[in-house]
Formats: sequence, structure tokens, C-alpha cells
Amino acid sequence: MSAQELDPITLQVISGALDTIAEEMGHILYRMSFSSIIRESQDLGAGLFDTEFNTLCESESTPLHIGSLPGYLRGIDESLQGGTWNEGDVVIHNHPYFGASHSPDIGIVIPCFYRGELVGFGANTAHHLDIGAATPGLIIDIPDVFAEGMLFAGTKLYEKGVRNEGLWQFLGR
Repeated sequence: MSAQELDPITLQVISGALDTIAEEMGHILYRMSFSSIIRESQDLGAGLFDTEFNTLCESESTPLHIGSLPGYLRGIDESLQGGTWNEGDVVIHNHPYFGASHSPDIGIVIPCFYRGELVGFGANTAHHLDIGAATPGLIIDIPDVFAEGMLFAGTKLYEKGVRNEGLWQFLGR
């Protein structure tokens, strides 16, 4: 069906379905979180995006996160480990110099493929209280972005479905 053949009712049904998907993505992240800032204030965002990083749908949560994920995707595009997306990849990203809002807002992005072709992305971001900053919790009175804690720029947690053991060992220590 081409864009010209899509009637307004079908368009509204598809739009509603996409919005519901984004809301459910946010609710799942909220429900599975152990972080008080995520659980109490829903300091998170989630959505689906096309290959040009345009928003298809996005959860309604903390205003800071609404509209921020395309910036994460553009930053990942500049810094992606290996330079290409593959089925089974899972990317972690929080680098403010590459599109993230600030270091404690960690984004997780997966590519979406259909019949072997990249068609978009599923992404979420959430505020984490302690990512190894100079001071835990709030990041005030720090000299630079590197004192905010760990920085991830387009780093693959999983590549082609295989766990990045070196990164997971680093995170676990």
C-alpha cells in the first residue's frame, strides 16, 4: 500500500498502535527498574525511529527525555563501534559530545531489521543515579564531562547477538 492509498482512518489506527507500543516500552522499563529515580519519577523515555532517526512514536514520560532519542541515534551514527548495524546488536550510549543529554542518561538502542534490511530502531533512555562519577547521585561541582562517570559512545553490548564479554567484565568490576 503506497502513501497515497492510506486513508485517514487506517493512518489513525496505525498511529494509535505505534503510540501504544511506545507507551508499553516505557512501562516495561519502569516496571523492571530497581532505580528509585526511574520508579518514582519515570525519568525515562522510549520509542521507535526510522533509519533517518525520525520519531515514529515515543513514550510520554519525563519531559527531558521526550524528543532526546534522535540526538542519541545521530551520536551513535557518528561513533558506532565497528561502523555498521547488524541484526542482534545492542548498543549502549550516553556520551554528551555525541548527542546524549548528559552522562547519567544512558540510552540502549537496538536496530530493527525486516527480511535482512535495516528498517529502524527501538531505543530507550533512563537516568541512572551512579555511573561512577566523582560524586554519586547528582553531578554538581565537577570539572569536566569525564568526572560525570563512565562514557559510552556507540558501544556494542551485543554484536550480532553475541555478548561483548570484555565490556561486560568491565561493567561487572
